[in-house]
Parts: sequence; structure tokens; C-alpha cells
Amino acid sequence: MKDTFLFLGALAALFLVGCGSQADSGVYESRHVGEVSRTARGTILQTRSVRIEHGDQFGDNALGGTLGAITGGILGNQIGGGKGKALATVGGAVGGGILGAKLQKGGKPGTEYVVELDSGETVTVVQGVNPPLSSGQRVLVIYGQAGRSRIILEK
Repeated sequence: MKDTFLFLGALAALFLVGCGSQADSGVYESRHVGEVSRTARGTILQTRSVRIEHGDQFGDNALGGTLGAITGGILGNQIGGGKGKALATVGGAVGGGILGAKLQKGGKPGTEYVVELDSGETVTVVQGVNPPLSSGQRVLVIYGQAGRSRIILEK
């Protein structure tokens, strides 16, 4: 029984690590270090609070679903005996998989910024709430080569 709880603790730790995606302007993935990005100056026209959900791409909540199914199956296996044990194992795996996928999908608050660039073009960028920016502020819009843009305050 002790081994089961250690195993479940390790699965929970892996699950939490998989949920650590960042959308704030100050966070870069190591693969983007050293890449050249195009930058444009502009002014924020408007902001809007949004919710950034994970799991939009194939496989994003596969880890949560898999860990949930394993955990649910193990817990379900601890219940009952004979045919009931098999049913509890399958039920626990299915329920745990659904719950794990939903938990990993989760989400966090974000902000949608509409920016008028000095060139006259208008662009929209969604990012995390940090740092908070307001309408009328002068900003730099950084266009990443991998498609991830970000907005930072112009100093």
C-alpha cells in the first residue's frame, strides 16, 4: 500500500510539472534564446481580460488524461474482489482519465491587447497578465520567429 501512495505521489508531481506553461511576456523557452525577432513600436488602443486555456493542440492534455487513468485504475483496483474488482479498475481508469484531462486543460487569466503600430497597422496579441499594461501606453511588439509574439513596455 505504501508503494501505491509513493507511485501516486510521483504521478501527481509529473502532472503538476506538465501544467506549468507560461504566457507572460517575461518568460522564454530555451529553444528561443538567441533567435532574432522583429520589433515594432506602437500604442495600446484597448485591453480586454481573456482566459487562456491549455489543451488546444493535439496531445496537450494527454499527460493529464494518462496519469488520471493510471491513478484511477490503481485506486479502483484497491476496491472489491472478483468481477467487482475488474469493474472498479476499469471504472476508475475511465473516470480518472476524464478528470485528469479536464484538470490539465485548466486555464489562467490573460489579457488581449489591441495595438496600433507606428506604421498605422493594427495588431492584436494575447499574453499573460504580467506585466499589466494599459490603453494609451507606448509598447514594443516583439514578433518571434516561432510565431509567439509578446508586448513589453517601451522605456
